Amino acid sequence: MADLYPPPAVFTLPLSLGRDLSVDFQRQDSLGNAVNYASGTTVVLIIDSTPPVNASATVSGNHATVLVASTVVDLIPKGVLWRCRVTLPDTTHVVPANGQVTRWDGKPAT
Repeated sequence: MADLYPPPAVFTLPLSLGRDLSVDFQRQDSLGNAVNYASGTTVVLIIDSTPPVNASATVSGNHATVLVASTVVDLIPKGVLWRCRVTLPDTTHVVPANGQVTRWDGKPAT
């Protein structure tokens, strides 16, 4: 059976002890051309750790940049789920990308 809507892209989000996390969610059309986010659009990186991380992006043009401090990143175990949630001006929620967190520092899952 075909999907009703295209599924979100799946990515691994690599984290490392003592390093800030910086992510740039770039909006593009199907040909890879930059497309600006609509005025009033919000973008949030959500990581399902305990406690959960909800990091709001700074949206400018076709870029939505998120910065999470190392003091927060250091507490996130490997294997938890994450997603990028885009809220359009009409309050429609879209999840264009999601996946799991991985650690590059040997920190075990808790």
